[in-house]
Amino acid sequence: MARVDRTFPTTLAPERGMAVERSNQGLASARGHMGRSVSCSYLEEPLRGYVWTPKFLRSSLGGLSDLEWILSHLAMDATPFWVAEPLVQRHEHLTCGPVGDGSRTTFPLPILTGSLVANSEVVFVDGVPQATSAYTVRSAANFVNETTALCDDHTQWQCGQGTLATATGFALDGSTCVKLTPAGASAPLPTSLGYWPVTVGDEYTMLAVIFNAASATYNFRVAFNFLDSGLGFVANHWSSWYQGPPGEWVIILRTTTAPATAAYARIAINRDNVADTDPFYWDCCSISYGDYDRWHLPSLSPYLIEFTSAPSANARVTARAEGKRMTRVRVDAGTVEWARRKGGDAVPGKIRLLEEVE
Repeated sequence: MARVDRTFPTTLAPERGMAVERSNQGLASARGHMGRSVSCSYLEEPLRGYVWTPKFLRSSLGGLSDLEWILSHLAMDATPFWVAEPLVQRHEHLTCGPVGDGSRTTFPLPILTGSLVANSEVVFVDGVPQATSAYTVRSAANFVNETTALCDDHTQWQCGQGTLATATGFALDGSTCVKLTPAGASAPLPTSLGYWPVTVGDEYTMLAVIFNAASATYNFRVAFNFLDSGLGFVANHWSSWYQGPPGEWVIILRTTTAPATAAYARIAINRDNVADTDPFYWDCCSISYGDYDRWHLPSLSPYLIEFTSAPSANARVTARAEGKRMTRVRVDAGTVEWARRKGGDAVPGKIRLLEEVE
């Protein structure tokens, strides 16, 4: 299922006081015919837990604003998110996303982008090691630039059919998003100024999240705007129309194969009603490899494993790799405390995080 996946800022990573736990998943007990009780704890997955004290937060360096940013987008114990461990280490058992469904080809390799040690990975499906010819390790789950991904600067977009602006204090991630007020004369078609390399014949997935601020329901869609090596137009590959009810964010996806002569791709967005001038907003844009349908901030994203053929339904993909491990977790309490110090600096209290396996 398509979703926005957030990662706890590495600027708040623990400098000290971090403990890694392993948790038992159950307890089986039985009473023998002689009346003796026998019990056995078991572990279905080697799940991790973390107890850490985040980094000392200096108000002058924006640490408190980073903490406020992540807490404002998490319902704490209700919303899973990712954390990245601070050290490059060898990890023998990494669970790579959800179990297979028989059609999914792309799974997250939970190592922070930029930290994977070359040729350290071994990929398994249901415990069976896979030949390197059966998969490709991709360097990031989102390869657009940071500004386009966050939608925090409207000058990174172009549109001749309306007025673009950066909307503050209103966003699905971060603190800003892009707003378009259509001119009402022709179909609004905002397009990213940035463009990113693609390979002919490879599969890619685009994701954008659009907010309909109007009182009426509109339909929206996104497209790969493919360009050739000279930046000439090749083709638009549009998604289906998605209904955007008033006052709601809607995630829109398009998975396609780069056509002949395509060298680059841009992001294009479209709304169905030409005449209306009601504004709409968008945030959290990505282009990813294969059929990967989650949004990550590019600098805080995992690597991806793209298989040439989809693992079977209910197959579990795991890996052995070396790098900064990423773990999908929940906070086990609904509060995070910190103590204010002189000058506005702060020392957060301990946070306990529990791994969640999809």
